[in-house]
Amino acid sequence: MTDDAESKLSLYRQVWQVVSMIPKGQVATYGQIAKLIGKPRYARQVSYALFHRRRLAPQLSLPWYRVINAQGKIALNPTDWRFEEQTRCLVQENVPVLYGKVDLKLYQWQPDAKTLAKIKRYCDDSTKKPSKTS
Repeated sequence: MTDDAESKLSLYRQVWQVVSMIPKGQVATYGQIAKLIGKPRYARQVSYALFHRRRLAPQLSLPWYRVINAQGKIALNPTDWRFEEQTRCLVQENVPVLYGKVDLKLYQWQPDAKTLAKIKRYCDDSTKKPSKTS
């Protein structure tokens, strides 16, 4: 695997780890996840990580539907079957979705200090390259 591909996979794993921590009944934004992994300008890459999860880590069960855009909207096209799936999953967790939008003031995840420390530790550990020994 090339360094670039390994770096991208490391980023994706960080995203998946953080998304797996979003509690039931709450949502996070793509930009929020990016900030939590220390990459504040990587919201689009968070989206890519969620999209590619099925191909790269099919065994990983992930609450991808808890991630929405900064306006509180489901980022998918309303004609896409995944839009309905995301809406259904959120509603099942008692997160109201009205016209494809969630009230971030009420339902946005605010990780506590312990969770933030856990995320930082994970991200720090996953970016360390193993030292090469001769």
